[in-house]
Amino acid sequence: GNTEVPGICLLDVGSSIGYTTIEYAKRCRMKPAGEWTGSVSTINGTKMSTYPIFMAKIKDARGHYHSAKLLGTRRIGLKKKLPDELFKKLCQDFHLSQSSLQNSDGEINILLGLDSAALLSDKHLDMSNPNYPQLFVCSSPLSSQFFFCGSIGKDLLGDDIVRTLTFKQDLVCFHTALT
Repeated sequence: GNTEVPGICLLDVGSSIGYTTIEYAKRCRMKPAGEWTGSVSTINGTKMSTYPIFMAKIKDARGHYHSAKLLGTRRIGLKKKLPDELFKKLCQDFHLSQSSLQNSDGEINILLGLDSAALLSDKHLDMSNPNYPQLFVCSSPLSSQFFFCGSIGKDLLGDDIVRTLTFKQDLVCFHTALT
């Protein structure tokens, strides 16, 4: 039967294409689909390289599968969870239960870019809080849970809790199908 592997996904509107770690692609038995040679521009500069291409089947929260063509890379990055005290305070301030929001940590397995735009995040402006003008409650078809996206500054919380914190758009509740 079908087996699924959970993972952490970064939703990146600044990327035109998606990536997966080579280790995760192997663990999920993603189908290789050749190689791509070209230049990739990041905040660290532009680099010419050859990348393996993998085909992923990503399951959304409704049980539907979406195909994604991903470039293989050694590492994408690390997702850190929000400190528990801060997470509890934000949940209270946004009038949301802790169980309705993601707060996970670990290695990022997949980065989805604009070529998977239908899976990227949506802001729920009706759930905003004027005390946090740059922090939003977001969702994605990939998860039944919400997540925070944006940033908060030190003037919004006591210095003993946080100075400045930026939130990556991230998800933990997705699965890839093993084929």
